[in-house]
Amino acid sequence: GGLRLIVAHAVNSEALCSMMKVKSSYGCNDMKAVDRQIDAAYALEKFVDAEKGGAGKGWLALVKSPQEARDAIAKGKLAMVLGIEVDSLFDCKVGDCTAKAVEQKLDEYYAKGIRHVIPVHLTDNAFGGAAMYNPYLFNYANKLVNGKFFAAEDCSGSGYTYQEMKGTVPAILGGVIPSYPPLKAFCNSRSLSPLGETLLSAMMAKNMIIDIDHMSARTLNATLTFAEERNYPLASGHTGFIETSTPGQKRSEAQKTDLQLRRILRLGGVVGPILQQGNAETEVVSGGRVANDCDRSSKAFAQAFLYAKSVADEEMGQSAVAYGSDFNGLIEMPAPRFGSEACGKNKVQAKLQGAPIRYPLLSPWSGSLFNEQKTGDRIFDYNLDGFTQIGLLPEFIQDLENVGLSENDLSPIFRSAEAYIQMWEKTFRLSERKDQ
Repeated sequence: GGLRLIVAHAVNSEALCSMMKVKSSYGCNDMKAVDRQIDAAYALEKFVDAEKGGAGKGWLALVKSPQEARDAIAKGKLAMVLGIEVDSLFDCKVGDCTAKAVEQKLDEYYAKGIRHVIPVHLTDNAFGGAAMYNPYLFNYANKLVNGKFFAAEDCSGSGYTYQEMKGTVPAILGGVIPSYPPLKAFCNSRSLSPLGETLLSAMMAKNMIIDIDHMSARTLNATLTFAEERNYPLASGHTGFIETSTPGQKRSEAQKTDLQLRRILRLGGVVGPILQQGNAETEVVSGGRVANDCDRSSKAFAQAFLYAKSVADEEMGQSAVAYGSDFNGLIEMPAPRFGSEACGKNKVQAKLQGAPIRYPLLSPWSGSLFNEQKTGDRIFDYNLDGFTQIGLLPEFIQDLENVGLSENDLSPIFRSAEAYIQMWEKTFRLSERKDQ
């Protein structure tokens, strides 16, 4: 299907885990979850190798440098970069951890193969503030982890319109809401901390990929400035955009502004629109080539993708745009456009759909022929199932073409692995210049 490089994050949320009625036998600690997932990644690589006859013979390669990624791809393998995406990175909640402890932990996880890190996730931590974008849930999660709700400020001047904590609070969240003054738009007032700067500097010294998703606007902008002063590239692996979000709850600080997107690209960074972009009513049509008439489907993603492509074309010349699946068991994936689940069960929209995928599917990018995928007794038909698992990536790409994107429109996706590697290589060039 054309997939050449993937970032596999060890993902956890201590707060969300602690809210569950059925408790995990493993406990909820973020870093213990990270350790288990790192072990699982190496076990997967070993299993794939064993299936093909021994170490290094499989189709999957965990890579720890841009050259290793290039070598793996040249051999026809899928290059996998290990990352971390948790609330309390290195167990550093607000007010916890010293600079020395952070540097020691970074050394430890670098030795384990981690090369891509999201410093801030769903809640504030010792490194900075988290984006406010999910009414009730993440704010209450912050209270569970840090003992208090997010500190909010008005940010309507930046184009945001998100409102926090209105109406009845679900019982699972304790029925308690914070007291905020009336604001036109809510953003987290917490910014990048001095310890956050220590983390960024330590990651730069190790040529690691810094992913700025989930940061509050203040933390994100401060991180961009910090990186610009050092010409260090940044990644935004799974995001949305203010410019393709209608006024309302989606226009939160979790979405990148036009300026933020351009600053990332000018540094040589990589941006990946998240696959699930929402409903037609929350998405602004971009480019005019794809009708925005099917909730939660490839048509919603197309709007964000075309916008990112247009900005990348302006900033890069030949654009590269990745995609952020966010396959983590919590986030919805793109819905089908046909069948009982079509367009998020919007029957009116479902009647408007045409151009289904025809099996067998011939990929114009790899030349491979795909029938419906079968796992056990389950047969997956993208038309009816949507993007239910990673093996349906070829169908998702085909569906984007079926709804109106040309091969030229889609070409930035197929340049994204190269763009990621070039971003990574830039970090090494910066190190070499410092050593001279």
